[in-house]
Amino acid sequence: IQSMIISPTVLSQKQKILLVCMHLEPRTWELEDLIFLQSMADEMAIAYQGYRRKQAQSRIQKQNEEITSSIN
Repeated sequence: IQSMIISPTVLSQKQKILLVCMHLEPRTWELEDLIFLQSMADEMAIAYQGYRRKQAQSRIQKQNEEITSSIN
């Protein structure tokens, strides 16, 4: 690996995403590369947050079903 660029995105105080691009030859990263990489890291963060939200909603739904079944 001759060239590497890292784009960090913060999800929370404890969670971060690092998107890393590597190139086998020396290269100069253009501003366009940096912007694209950051947008991809942001998209990954959005997807991950959606995944976590869906997990939480599933847990809540399961708990609600358990409560409802115990009442009936």
